[in-house]
Amino acid sequence: MELVSYKAIVFDLGGNMKGYEGMEMSEKDFEKKKELFLEQKKIVDTFLKTGAISQMQYEKSYGDLVKKMGMESIAEELKSKK
Repeated sequence: MELVSYKAIVFDLGGNMKGYEGMEMSEKDFEKKKELFLEQKKIVDTFLKTGAISQMQYEKSYGDLVKKMGMESIAEELKSKK
């Protein structure tokens, strides 16, 4: 089984950011996490598209989602595909 290394932001139970921590997980687990991230992104995208949230709210929500899930590399990859 191949392990995937990535950086994640660590939060305490109160939701306060504690800093970056290098982590390893199986490629399968990483793909599951990536899938969940993309599903959550679709929801936030839909909120923006339907006018349920403003562009400013979208940027905040999407930014928080990226950070809390540790998906900075995936977010950059999506940004570069546009």
